[in-house]
Parts: sequence; structure tokens; C-alpha cells
Amino acid sequence: MLALAVALRILAGTRPGAVRRWFDRFKLILPVVGTICRKVVLSRFARTFGTLLGSGVPILQALTIVKETAGNLIVGSVISKIHDSVKEGREHRRAAEGIPDFPGHGFRHGGRGRTIRRAAGHAR
Repeated sequence: MLALAVALRILAGTRPGAVRRWFDRFKLILPVVGTICRKVVLSRFARTFGTLLGSGVPILQALTIVKETAGNLIVGSVISKIHDSVKEGREHRRAAEGIPDFPGHGFRHGGRGRTIRRAAGHAR
């Protein structure tokens, strides 16, 4: 009980976004629940991104939209890094390489939205 009170006191003194960021990171690293959360967030990313690309939305705009709909600040910041890399001229599949647990395999094929939506189906 005392540890909970101390934790709440510490969190109350932090910036509002910091608490959300900490909680989003915590959800992703939990042993069983974290795996499920990662799959849900990445499936949502792949499905939305694939649909946007399949509809002809430019990739930078699609990444911006997907970042806002990710539902997780940690994943949103990763998508932001990919957006910046693509904006600087890197290929989108290369921008996603090296990011752990990120669905770079969906970027490797030329089927624009179709392959990414298929990857979303496998992540469920």
C-alpha cells in the first residue's frame, strides 16, 4: 500500500505525457499481456497503413495518419522516425529495418497495401 502511494505521488509530479508514455511502454513489455498488446498495435498499424496505401494515399501522409491512430505513444514515435527517414529519401522498407518487433516484412513486397493487410491478418 505504501509503495502504491509513493508511486502515485511520483507520477503526480511528472508531466502528463510522461505518465502516458510510461504506461504505453509498460504495456508493451509485460510478459503475456505485452505480447498481445504488441500484436494488436502492430496489426492495427498494418491494417490501417495497408488500407491507406491501397487507396492511393501518399506514403508520408499515410504514415502521419497511422501515427495518430496507433493508440500507443511508443509505437507512434517509431512511426514518426520512419516518417522522417522516408522524408529524407530512404526507402520505406529500409526505414523500418532495425526496429525490433516492427512489421518490416510487410514492406518488403511490392503489393502496396495488399501485402501489409495480409501481414495484419497474420498478426491477429
